[in-house]
Amino acid sequence: MPARMVLTNAALEAAKPAPAGARALLWDALVPSLGLRVTDKGHKSFIVQRRVNGRMVKLTLGDYPALNLKTART
Repeated sequence: MPARMVLTNAALEAAKPAPAGARALLWDALVPSLGLRVTDKGHKSFIVQRRVNGRMVKLTLGDYPALNLKTART
């Protein structure tokens, strides 16, 4: 499992694109189910990952920076 870090606006801005054909995930230490997904094209979006009926489900909350970190955490 990837390491968790306290997501900050500076960390979100500094997040680099994932390798070609992949997606990078940065997990928040303050809200354990919250993460930032970064595509190989540099597109950033907030996700929530939860277990539903025994399956892991990822729900996209919205794109960064249209959805800010404070709102994504709530």
